[in-house]
Amino acid sequence: MLEICNIGRNPETMKVGDTLTSTDNQVPNAIDTPPLAPPTLSCLFGANNGPLAGREGTIVASSRVRARLINETDNNVTLTVELCEADAEKTVVFGRGELQIGILVEQMRREGYEMIITPPQIITSTCPTTGQKLEPYEEVVVDVDTEYSGTVVNALTGSRKGVLVEMVDDAQGKARLKFEIPSRGLLGFGPELQQRLEEQQ
Repeated sequence: MLEICNIGRNPETMKVGDTLTSTDNQVPNAIDTPPLAPPTLSCLFGANNGPLAGREGTIVASSRVRARLINETDNNVTLTVELCEADAEKTVVFGRGELQIGILVEQMRREGYEMIITPPQIITSTCPTTGQKLEPYEEVVVDVDTEYSGTVVNALTGSRKGVLVEMVDDAQGKARLKFEIPSRGLLGFGPELQQRLEEQQ
């Protein structure tokens, strides 16, 4: 029989992915946590030091912003936070995409935080065997009315370097498009696609 329970935890002693077991019937080995995909981009968070600082939020100190970001990693295991080596007043946040970072920023602003965020930078790596530079790729699925499928294809396969791998039309006039695209090609894609579709309507 399965039961659902609520567990209060201390973030310093219990993390997401830990194995909980009964003292009467202990599990000999912890269950392996599935490996997480590495982050694809990073942003710098810092205090707003401009002339309009303090007008959009009440929490403006860089130390408070950093503490909030560190606390976020207790529950959001795909987010990583590090101190910025080049600027001690800024914090580097590593995430899985623009949407994840955008949701975090919106949450913090609603909580009263005011900060500055740099444009996202794609994280690259070097192949240990060939020495070639590697960048993250993503699979993108777009569901759209068939009449707009050409607009979507043009938007993702041009300068954004996406490749259309599958296109399926249904009887209701909808199309499902599947692409493989470098993560850098998705930066700013949402607003651009929305603008293109509005121009076509």
